[in-house]
Amino acid sequence: MNRPTKEIYHSDLVFQGLFYFPMMCSYLIGIIIEPGALMLGLFIQFFVGVIQVLSGLFHSIRYKDKEHQYYLGVAIACLALLFVGKMFLGMIYFWGEEALIVLFLFIIPVGIATWYYRLTWRAYKRV
Repeated sequence: MNRPTKEIYHSDLVFQGLFYFPMMCSYLIGIIIEPGALMLGLFIQFFVGVIQVLSGLFHSIRYKDKEHQYYLGVAIACLALLFVGKMFLGMIYFWGEEALIVLFLFIIPVGIATWYYRLTWRAYKRV
């Protein structure tokens, strides 16, 4: 079984960082200064997710890495939960609807993105 090289992880970190850091900056600006920046952060978050899922697929298939396979399962489960939740959220009206939206659109995806970036960083340091 092949092992990924330091260059593979380096390019992975660069591609993720191109979107991850602007996303986090947009969220910080949106919370502190301008709420409109939150929408920019959500837009960038989409690209972070695409890059990280493609990276997870690559490492899962090419290198059969268990940590990346676990990430991929969590990311797919979160995406499925988001779609199913959207269908049921329209049918259910309750006071915590905004909290669920913040949880599933901001907190969980940013947590998963941060976890994957850290996973890639740790793998880069180990090689």
